[in-house]
Amino acid sequence: MWMFGGDGWANDIGYGGIDHVLAGGHDVKICVFDTEVYSNTGGQSSKATPMGAVAKFAQGGRAVQKKDFGALFMKYGNIYVASCAIGANYKQTVQAFQEAEQYDGPAIVICYSPCIEHRTKTGLSQMSLDQKEAVECGYWPLYRYNPALRSSNENPFQLDGKKLTGDVMKFLIKQNRYAQLARAAPELAEELQAKLSAHLKERHEAMRAQAAAEPAAGKAAAAGTGEQLLILYGSDTGVTEQLAKKFSGMCLERGLRVHKVVDLDEMSEIDDLANASKDALVVFMCSTCGHGDFPQNASLFWSSVSSPDVAPGALKGMRFCVFGMGDRSYTDSFCE
Repeated sequence: MWMFGGDGWANDIGYGGIDHVLAGGHDVKICVFDTEVYSNTGGQSSKATPMGAVAKFAQGGRAVQKKDFGALFMKYGNIYVASCAIGANYKQTVQAFQEAEQYDGPAIVICYSPCIEHRTKTGLSQMSLDQKEAVECGYWPLYRYNPALRSSNENPFQLDGKKLTGDVMKFLIKQNRYAQLARAAPELAEELQAKLSAHLKERHEAMRAQAAAEPAAGKAAAAGTGEQLLILYGSDTGVTEQLAKKFSGMCLERGLRVHKVVDLDEMSEIDDLANASKDALVVFMCSTCGHGDFPQNASLFWSSVSSPDVAPGALKGMRFCVFGMGDRSYTDSFCE
């Protein structure tokens, strides 16, 4: 059974009921549309309203951080939790709903939902771009917490938005709920927005650490004696990601050591790639999307390695192999 509601219901007036149902282990699924205000009753502040945002009952800007709804339910350990923004990552959103539906137990999917009360300067017709910018600057996190992964000795927490490339302040000023306070009380706005920015950076680093943590059983499994591998994948639909993880398992069975299996964008910094590949054979597995474009989780990597600013010899001595994953629809072009 699926239930749908807004952030005011989920964080405030209905939170006790949601907590009771999910904590009871019932096989129910909940989707929360997080607009960060009480949208259907006039835009009042809710516990999901971020620090520094202006809303009814918070005309001077909300003075405390928003409730971290997802983190609360992850603490139970047996609840599937996902945070999504369809305009930022369509694949991750679809994957989260599929996993939630398949999970044998309670699940909750939290979706970033731009609202007219945000008073975004570009308007709601551009809300997909608003979602994309929110993710790129770390304002909205993308992750999936799947307790079922423990059975295969995998980390249940998967951070899907690992690299921050945007500017939080530039994102905030595009929304009148933040810009309004900057006009009325610039010093207060600067203080609250600086605190919000620092909080978002701390949250992102904590999530990166959580996603990088390796289960004890996984460490034992990786302690082979053969060649060490670093497996990097680029995948738009998830097929290549699944293949990369399957390939990792096959390597472990043969006594090889797998250092990491991560998406290409996690190694988009040349120094990170150089350091990680010093003692490892790098296996690149990348698919195509659209009309031969790089997948969404490989675009930063390609921009980085193809940049004219890369120092000559920055990756000298790196050993690698490449698996180019084609698409059946490209038989008349370059994937024959």
